[in-house]
Amino acid sequence: MSNHIASIRELIALWPTRQELVNDLGKRGFDVTLGRIHKWAQFGSIPAKYHAATTACAQARGFSFTAEDMAWIHHAPDRSTPNQEPSHDNPHANTAPDAA
Repeated sequence: MSNHIASIRELIALWPTRQELVNDLGKRGFDVTLGRIHKWAQFGSIPAKYHAATTACAQARGFSFTAEDMAWIHHAPDRSTPNQEPSHDNPHANTAPDAA
């Protein structure tokens, strides 16, 4: 993984405001509402049809974030839930953040 973003909420928080993410996606032809962005953060998931555009928006802002990162954070254990074991199917599980 190219960075330390561990959740959808952390990805969304890279933008100065959620409205700016809405605006960035709008520039790429996606009619996304602020309410939808709030739901993504709340549920920890971005629908697949928005993955490429959200990744491109992140990269356009200079964030170190890739399609691999998007896939990883959708399959990573929820870091906000205590005592959740990491998935052994995840190639990034049990690696130090700087080792990936």
